Amino acid sequence: MSYTKKLSSLRAFVPYKKYIIDIVKFCRLKHTSDWRIWVDDYGNKLSVNRIQQPSIIINKNINPQTLELTDLYAKAHIKKLSSINKYSLISIRKNFYYLWMIDENNILRLCWYKDDILMENPAVLISGINNLKIIIETLDVELFKVVNSIVDPLDKNILMDFSWATSWPPHEDLLVLLPNVIQKDCNLVKR
Repeated sequence: MSYTKKLSSLRAFVPYKKYIIDIVKFCRLKHTSDWRIWVDDYGNKLSVNRIQQPSIIINKNINPQTLELTDLYAKAHIKKLSSINKYSLISIRKNFYYLWMIDENNILRLCWYKDDILMENPAVLISGINNLKIIIETLDVELFKVVNSIVDPLDKNILMDFSWATSWPPHEDLLVLLPNVIQKDCNLVKR
């Protein structure tokens, strides 16, 4: 069965949960032999059970040496990603900063900082279903808005301190709230 047919089967199965279809598309998930199971380049899986509840299973056995990424920008620097970005969800908790970015081709990527150091871009599915659903629900934001209930992708038991959904580039009123390293790395600093 082709990608289109499997996506149509999933769409028919979850007609009132369109965000699941959007996650499949924005995260560039590939179909498996079962139309209820979708996988990313890292081997992480999005699965929808018989009662239409989605879950994410993270592949803990990733071998970076054998990883075949199909996204040209999967490991791109945030400066490049911000240049093709149209939407972002930005979350801050102490010394952790996360930026989910959707580019002009509707591909979602995740960048994160620890102690003002840009870390490697992780697989976006580590974000969790709830964070991904919130991103989908806030895509039509004008300027920016505060977003609640974002959890730390690396520790799902911790809520982020501050989160904003924003069109890109961010409005000046939001820009002043962002850490300097994000402003600098995303070319948002006024000259």
